[in-house]
Amino acid sequence: MRRASTLGLVLALWAPVAAAQQPPDAGVVGAGPVIDATAAQQPPDAGVVGAGPVIDASSTTVLRLAPDWKAGDTRTGFWGTELVGLSVRGIEMDGVDDLRIQLSAWGQLASLSDPVGTGNGTTGDIDLLYVQGSLFHRHLNLTLGRQLISGGAARVLQLDGVNATVAIDKGFGVTAYAGSPVVSRFNYPVGEFAFGGRAFWRPSYGSEVGISFLEIISGSVLSRQDIGADARWVILPTLSATASGIFSIPETRFADADLTVNWQVLPTLELFVKAQHTSPDLFLPLTSIFTVFANINNDALGGGAFWQALPRLAFYGEYQRLWVDSGKGDEAELRVTYRLTRKATVGADARCLFVPVNGATDLRAWVVYPLTQKFRVSGDIDWTILQNPINQGDDSVVGTASVNYLIGSGWNAMLSGSVGTTPFFQARYSLTARIGYDFPFLNAKASR
Repeated sequence: MRRASTLGLVLALWAPVAAAQQPPDAGVVGAGPVIDATAAQQPPDAGVVGAGPVIDASSTTVLRLAPDWKAGDTRTGFWGTELVGLSVRGIEMDGVDDLRIQLSAWGQLASLSDPVGTGNGTTGDIDLLYVQGSLFHRHLNLTLGRQLISGGAARVLQLDGVNATVAIDKGFGVTAYAGSPVVSRFNYPVGEFAFGGRAFWRPSYGSEVGISFLEIISGSVLSRQDIGADARWVILPTLSATASGIFSIPETRFADADLTVNWQVLPTLELFVKAQHTSPDLFLPLTSIFTVFANINNDALGGGAFWQALPRLAFYGEYQRLWVDSGKGDEAELRVTYRLTRKATVGADARCLFVPVNGATDLRAWVVYPLTQKFRVSGDIDWTILQNPINQGDDSVVGTASVNYLIGSGWNAMLSGSVGTTPFFQARYSLTARIGYDFPFLNAKASR
């Protein structure tokens, strides 16, 4: 962990080797990194053929000032975070197609000591560092290094190891992986060695069926052993269904299961129904003492609709009936959005969650408005009403305003501030500044 953290911090200080791993709004909500597993592991662009390597690089610096609450004491903290990375694709090698290298790392300096034990407020890590390529006319795809395994029983697993996908024929294929689960600041340790795989069938575009297996070992003790099944199926052009389930073999019960059916009734109206079951204790390793504090079962059944009432006006609504350990509950959401212009939007959202022993209502309104092609402002206000008071407070109100500026020549910047009151702070505030730089000259240099 310390070696990875040190290397991540060194990479952060050498920002010119950074890559575009973060979206333009990264860093606004929190000081930590955001991992986009889908974008990070997408295959290279098909249009890059014979033009030499294409290098995408960028650097994002986030500075944040906010109060920190700990053991009844409120202190003002300052965090500086550097998000870096590198993506090299279109590398030519005999017998290897789609060869690429991906790096994503971050480092952070803080004025307050780190709550998880680094002691000096300095931390960092490598999120992704892998080499990927295809062999035998793309029938075998190999990924080696630190990567994200997603789908099936793996859920989302950060792994130091190898992942291989074999495309057999007629839509059939098999994926297998093995390695060491990553122990990072934001993840609870799950074990020392993991292996698993998934067999799948893709009969047509949009339809896929898969079965999977995962086993994680901590020392000589079994930490997790799951089997899974998943499917998405286009029944009709306007009717589709997705389903998945993960079954814990040692506990002989489902850790997670869900079913969703979508029906496009009209071009402007979509209806859906869904059912879900989760056992939160099975999301933790079997060796964790925290499993005794987790809920055993959470079940939900409900549905909703999306309605594009007018070209600029849209509504979304959803309701679920809940069954939890303490009894029955209800969860509902209603959202309305209106487009002032093609890129300007205002909206409001209301969410309610009530179970026998607790509940909350959240009301939010927001606006996004581009002043020019380079300037964009946004703001929102969030009011949460608690059923059970916390620190003798039963609500919180927080307002946030942001300004985004596309400077040009690869530079972009953002300034965001929030102020309000919560049960933890009589007055809550935060100030976040972000500046990013893309390195387009790397692409031009590689193409010469």
